[in-house]
This record gives sequence, structure tokens and C-alpha cells, in this order.
Amino acid sequence: MSVNQNVYVNILGFDHNSILEGNGITFGFFKDTGRLKDCGLVDSTYRSNTTDGTKAFNMNHWGNVNYGGWAGCDLRYDILGSTDVAPSGYGSIPDSSRIGYDATSTCATNPVANTLMSCFPADLRAAMKPMTKYTCNLSSESNTAAMVTATTDYLPLLSEFEVFGSRKNSNFYEQDKQEQYAYFAAGNSAARNNSAAKYKYPYPPYDPDATCQWWQRSPSYSPGTTFCNAYPYGSPVSDNKYAVSETEYAFKSLGLAPIFLI
Repeated sequence: MSVNQNVYVNILGFDHNSILEGNGITFGFFKDTGRLKDCGLVDSTYRSNTTDGTKAFNMNHWGNVNYGGWAGCDLRYDILGSTDVAPSGYGSIPDSSRIGYDATSTCATNPVANTLMSCFPADLRAAMKPMTKYTCNLSSESNTAAMVTATTDYLPLLSEFEVFGSRKNSNFYEQDKQEQYAYFAAGNSAARNNSAAKYKYPYPPYDPDATCQWWQRSPSYSPGTTFCNAYPYGSPVSDNKYAVSETEYAFKSLGLAPIFLI
């Protein structure tokens, strides 16, 4: 996919969860300049399964597992560029020993090539701050507090709780370290007071009102093959769009809507 255009971003919150995450303005990516609707990036493999290493918008490109959680998933490193350090065992099917690594201090200014981060303007990347995010980062087949650990990221996905303000499918203890973003708490859309609905970008020419499933970084607590996502509902005729928290297999390509801090 080629990304070469101007887009708008939403302010999701000021000094969000500052005791644990620090201070700054959090921005959500993105609204397109034509429809001014919240969008999720989708690729040509949207809702298809790939396990052969193809760099699609799936959480893991080799194998249908969520081992290593957010920290250890392929997409964090080679699609988003939220960290510039590859997870352990990168290039093969993740196993229960998969470990992810924090972004270095030069992640934004010297991004991984051919990632979304590398598409951001250099002056914007120079102003981006590292984000401390808590997520289930081990095998997620049980609800255990010790599995929820901190990572350093520059362009992470949102978690289930940060979007919906409640926990349904993620590790129970993620919510102890997270807060719902003010943007979502305020219901900033016309969609049943639910701002989690996002539209496909690039959207099909025949359906500019098509919404998409979009990934969240939270692995589901059971089984060990899925991550949380926002699943769309609503009628295009009434534009009464909304989304709910569901799970999807890690090898499936879904929409992307990352965040960053300045």
C-alpha cells in the first residue's frame, strides 16, 4: 500500500492515564479529508487469512497464535513500526517463549523501513514521544495479573478497555492499568453514542459507507489464537453505525487505527 496524502487526526485525550503513562496529547489516526469520518486502514487482503509470512495487516504473519501478546506480535514491528526491535523468533511461528522488545529512543526518527511509521513526515516523527502501554504480553489462555506488563511504543494500537471502557474479551487485569480515552468516553460520533465505528480506507468505490473490523492490541484471554477487535454494526441507509468488542484470529487481516503521543 502506498500512503501519500494529508489526513486529519483526532485528539483522544490530554495527559491520559498520566500516573502510569506520562503526560502529553494523544492523537488517533485518522479521519480522511473527503468524508471526515473515523477510518481504519485496510489492505487488499482484508478479512483474509495468511500464515506464509506475507506482510498483511494481520497480528502475526506466521501462524495463528497470540503468543507474546501485543509485545511479541509481528504487526507491532513490521507493519506499524511502533517498535524498531523485532520480537524473538521473528520470521517463524510464534511459540509460548515469544518475547517482544521496547522501542529504542530512535524508533521514530529512524523508523523500520516500509512501515506506517516511515510514512509519517519527518518533522512529526521528531516531535513524537515514547508511550508506556500496559497489555497482556504473554500466552493469554488465563486471566493472570503477572501477564500484564509495560511496553515502550511510538505507534501502538488501542486496547479493548481504552476504547470501550469495559472488559469483555481481554485479560481481566489489563483494565487495572488502563483508562478509557476521553474521546471514546464522550461518544464522538453519531453512532449510538459509540465512537468505535470506523470506515474502510481505501474504501471500495461502490460502498463509501463500508465500515471495517479494526484491531486492538489486547490478546483475548482465551483461546490462544485471537486478539480483540472492534466489530461493526449498523445500517448504511441511516448511518447509524456502531461497534462492539469481539475477537478475531491472529492470522486475519483487519483494519488499523493506531495512536501516537506528542
